[in-house]
Amino acid sequence: MPLFRVDNRYFKPSDVITPQGSCQVQMDKHQLRIEASLKRTCTKNKIERKDCVFLFDDIKNALLFWSKESNKANIYKVGIKYEDIIFKGDMNYLDFLMEVARNTEDEQVLDSYTKKYWENGFGCISPCYELMVKKAVVQEVLLDGNSEYARKLREEIKKVKYVQCTNAYKVLVNKLC
Repeated sequence: MPLFRVDNRYFKPSDVITPQGSCQVQMDKHQLRIEASLKRTCTKNKIERKDCVFLFDDIKNALLFWSKESNKANIYKVGIKYEDIIFKGDMNYLDFLMEVARNTEDEQVLDSYTKKYWENGFGCISPCYELMVKKAVVQEVLLDGNSEYARKLREEIKKVKYVQCTNAYKVLVNKLC
């Protein structure tokens, strides 16, 4: 199963991607509350998301996330060791948690919703799974975020609204299958 990493750092094939541990620096107060709640409610080996590398198991979701990044992130096809998988959670559920955090200051209410994130197999109606791993090895650079191709792809995504309708998606799917 191919896995994908969106990252603003540049790696070449065979490089090892490790956690940055600094993603929380850019978070607003609601995101910080959600991360604190995730830390409080985690019962699985006391996972700290800041200590993980996040991967997508679907190129569509990697492209969607990439298209929303304001920086010029790259997309990598990566490999992992099975024992390096820490958890698989639904990234879209975090959007729901953001709405909860914006609408209540009560940490117990937030925690009651956050606990669901950690349930194995839990996902919202349209899940976007993120695999949390200890590290990943770059197999291939699929998209250089600084390239002219990436610029054109961003424009195409804005026009068609759905990543899976872009030519780049079709090319990548055919390449990966």
